[in-house]
Amino acid sequence: MDEQHVKTCGTGSTADFWFVTKFVDLGSSYADVIYVHVEAGFTLCDNPGTRKKVQCPSNYFEVYINRGKDKPVVREDNLLDLFSPVHNITNNTLLSTTLSKQTQTFSFNSNETKGVTFAVRSKGACGKIMNMTMYYYYCEETYINSVRLKRTVSPVSGSKLVTANCSQNSLASNNMTRLEGHCYSNGSWNMNNDFKCLCIEGHESNTNSGCSRKFNVFRTMLRKLKQQQQQ
Repeated sequence: MDEQHVKTCGTGSTADFWFVTKFVDLGSSYADVIYVHVEAGFTLCDNPGTRKKVQCPSNYFEVYINRGKDKPVVREDNLLDLFSPVHNITNNTLLSTTLSKQTQTFSFNSNETKGVTFAVRSKGACGKIMNMTMYYYYCEETYINSVRLKRTVSPVSGSKLVTANCSQNSLASNNMTRLEGHCYSNGSWNMNNDFKCLCIEGHESNTNSGCSRKFNVFRTMLRKLKQQQQQ
């Protein structure tokens, strides 16, 4: 391991190296699916006799996962009992003496997982992990046509229907009894243009809160209040 990277190198067909990441607490996450962005690479192996770069016995480089409340107690003889394979990073191109970098993304369903620990296994290969980043998508709370769409977890794929409501200081137009929008898997919203709420008198539409008091109306009310206090 250097300052920012983890590297494993095998020197034979039986070489089998693992490294285990820190435990990641998912208690505050409410995502349906979690994505993992991986930056990895491969180089040729060192020949133990000549110290020259030679073709590695394999390019087996795989990510494993453990789900639980705490980081597992790892021993050399229980890794395969604790961890399950979740993604294969294997480089299918010819290895070279320079680092062959790859950027990949995989995902897993959270299934109310409390936390995760990853393990990367290198078997007869010389690989390096530059970065692993976890993230998930959600549709941020937003206001469209004074309709409030609340923060919603994005679905695994496609979109899901979300019930919406008029923002404060507004009423549904055209006597609509149901407002709804679609939250997409990439965190974006879409809503039928016919769905609208109208701001009540003295308020105007805005993208931050739906309907807010008009500034000139507020200023007039403030002036009247001061006049009453002076009488």
